[in-house]
Amino acid sequence: MTRLPSISERRTQQWDMQSVAQLPSARIWPSTSFRTAGLGKVDSDHLRFQAYVNATAKEYILSVPAIWSDNARERTLECAYRAGYGMRFSPESITLIAEPEAAAAYTITTQPHRSFPAGDIFIICDAGGGTVDLSVYRVTRPMPDLELEEIAISNGDLCGSVFLDREFLAHVEKRIGRLPEDAIQGVLADFRENIKMDFTGEDEEAYQIYVGSSLPNKPALGFDNGTIVITSDEIRDIFEEVVGQVLVLLTQQMGEIAKTGYKNPVSILLVGGFGSNPYLKKRIDEQFPESDVIQPPDAWSAIIKGSLMRGAIKRRKMRCAYGIAFRNVWTRDLDSRPQRFKDDHQIFDKITKKLYCINCMEWYVKKGDEFTDRKPVSFSFFRNIGVHHTMKFEDILYVYMDGVDGDAGPKYKDTDCKPLAKLTTDLNVVPNLRDHIEKNGGLRKSQEGWYYHINYELVMVFDSQINFYLSFNGLQTSQIEIQYVEPELHVGTRKT
Repeated sequence: MTRLPSISERRTQQWDMQSVAQLPSARIWPSTSFRTAGLGKVDSDHLRFQAYVNATAKEYILSVPAIWSDNARERTLECAYRAGYGMRFSPESITLIAEPEAAAAYTITTQPHRSFPAGDIFIICDAGGGTVDLSVYRVTRPMPDLELEEIAISNGDLCGSVFLDREFLAHVEKRIGRLPEDAIQGVLADFRENIKMDFTGEDEEAYQIYVGSSLPNKPALGFDNGTIVITSDEIRDIFEEVVGQVLVLLTQQMGEIAKTGYKNPVSILLVGGFGSNPYLKKRIDEQFPESDVIQPPDAWSAIIKGSLMRGAIKRRKMRCAYGIAFRNVWTRDLDSRPQRFKDDHQIFDKITKKLYCINCMEWYVKKGDEFTDRKPVSFSFFRNIGVHHTMKFEDILYVYMDGVDGDAGPKYKDTDCKPLAKLTTDLNVVPNLRDHIEKNGGLRKSQEGWYYHINYELVMVFDSQINFYLSFNGLQTSQIEIQYVEPELHVGTRKT
């Protein structure tokens, strides 16, 4: 049994002073004036370079897990803005890209022994530290003008390599008791460096982990002189707790591919830090023997490199439905609703002299809908308002996460309709707004007096994040303010 030095032990090793003495000595400048002149030249060059950098247009690209919500993406942007990256009211200055998209664009262009012709379907399994994201793509145009389309909603879970650390620590503490904080760091460092990334599961090696001498010996449990012995079988059990979740995600995506009628073997591309692990690849090979499991040699950097190739993904799938609550004429079928529903959602409009239900939902985007950067979605609105109205309106954008592809949300708003953001529309940005309304027959009279009947659209664009634009009589502006309303964290407002 080989005794591996622990990280904590290696940290205590001292420099060989004789070796240090043999290091080359530092160069000594011959005079102070010469040194000053040289530093002045460096400073001058640095200032000119800095001026050039400041004057150069910049685009920032941030990668995010595919399973992140719109709220999480927005928080990422907010953090970037606060850190000085990009411009808050210039959405094009920062691009968010889903990590599997970046990995897909890069990985399939760098496989010397594997081509991906048009029609091929493959899975990108981005296994990182915290999350594992899976996306399914079809090649619509092969190299060199690569184009891909997403054919299933991305799935994923919190089952990255950091959860191996947690499982390993829990296993150690279950055997010998709770560890002090300083011992925990050393134990995890040993696990990460000596076991985790290179574990294959194919040998019967026993691993010695130095915990520290502060805990009492427990020879019967394999803990003696500050060292615990852990077998390969134990490590396999620890890996299975996490790898098993990855296999479940892959099985789900294979099911989505089967629905398309695709009959050929599906390639699985493993990327990300955890994606480089040989045991993970071995288990996927065993679970899906007909698939070609590809583990590129630079899997850990595929996302960074692929972020610059983001244009390859032409179609994506919506992970939820998006809609707006609105009011509609009260119909007879609503009379059978409980009295509480009527009390809460029935109103009388003095202008039209009609009863309305204010709890109706209009779902403009369904779960699983395909979208492209060039395919906006229009939300049509009409309003009857007094002639002295401020012309500012607020609406809540709702999401519906349940259901399957093609599902919209419920007809009437309920607890499954989750508020995502408050949209503030200011029609005053339209030049000569009231003249436009009156010339187009929008000035009307009722028994209650004069009022405006106005029509406009909110145009929803999906790219790296959601953007809304106001469209009025064919004139498009960019004055829609979005304030995310996720209760656990306020992330500020921005204008798109």
